[in-house]
Amino acid sequence: MGKASRKLKKKQQQEETAGRQAEAKELEQKIQSEIEQEAYSDALATLAKLAEMNAVTPQAMYAGAYAYFMLGDYERAAAWIDNTLQYAPGHVAARILLARLCILQEKIDSGLAIFELLADKFLAGMSDEEKDEVESLSGFYGRNEPERIKKEYPHLAKFLHLDEEQTEVASRATAAAPELAPTPQPEQKTPEMPKPTMESSGKSALEVLRNLKQKIDARVHGNAEKETDAPLARQTENAPMANEPVKTDEAQAKLREVLDGAHSIAEKVRLLNSFAGGYFAQDNLAAAELFLTEALKLDETDDGLLRNLAVLLAEKGEKDKAFQAAARMRQTDFLLIQAIREM
Repeated sequence: MGKASRKLKKKQQQEETAGRQAEAKELEQKIQSEIEQEAYSDALATLAKLAEMNAVTPQAMYAGAYAYFMLGDYERAAAWIDNTLQYAPGHVAARILLARLCILQEKIDSGLAIFELLADKFLAGMSDEEKDEVESLSGFYGRNEPERIKKEYPHLAKFLHLDEEQTEVASRATAAAPELAPTPQPEQKTPEMPKPTMESSGKSALEVLRNLKQKIDARVHGNAEKETDAPLARQTENAPMANEPVKTDEAQAKLREVLDGAHSIAEKVRLLNSFAGGYFAQDNLAAAELFLTEALKLDETDDGLLRNLAVLLAEKGEKDKAFQAAARMRQTDFLLIQAIREM
């Protein structure tokens, strides 16, 4: 082979390599876009194409782990997290996802140990978004078990400002009650749950799903019904509209009252779910979703919470998200899936 031929072949190989790299980069960008659009199954299909090209990067591996996590396939999510950290040990987002997975599987100490490592070794390189996520996920344990967190996870305690919070609380208490004698504390009461309407109380889950389907079907023909419903609309003009945040400050206050109260995690989940049901009955879907979301932060494996979230999302017309919530349930509910499909 002559010198000119070798140069030509080398140039062809370089062009082919550049073409493969460009295609791989395009596929990786496509995966990120699909993740942002919550098209997790499509993202995994694109990841498979990257794997066939032997061009999977740590960021693509993490995207695969995240997609499997959101689809409820925690075993594959864990495997892809391991792959990501094998090639990129400093991948913060993958470690946060692993901590979420540990907490979800009730391995609380393992999850907190990961947060401790992040606060100790990776804090300087973390983005504000990543810091917010760590604070959101670990903050519950800092509020409810501050002494244990300070003793066993000192870097996490410092990250959560537990010592500062304790000092601030003590200062406020001293300013409010300067007398030496202790002030009697009022008995803590469980916050009052918003009461459901007569129409929605006592219904079974099946009845609720059927009613949701009827409501959504009615919305399809809403324009035709506006004139006939006008007298009823005038009678209920002061009633809260669906998806409209009603008494948002009140809902936020009740939420903080539950989260900051001296209840067990199981009791807090029960209270949050009950509040969500009350707001759902009032058609205040924003408040109901707020309480369900917070409850799921405490227990992401609770099928009852996930079922209620799926129903709520279906009521909002967000069928794709409703299916995703249903897919995260440990026990598959065919009735729920069928009801969402028919809405």
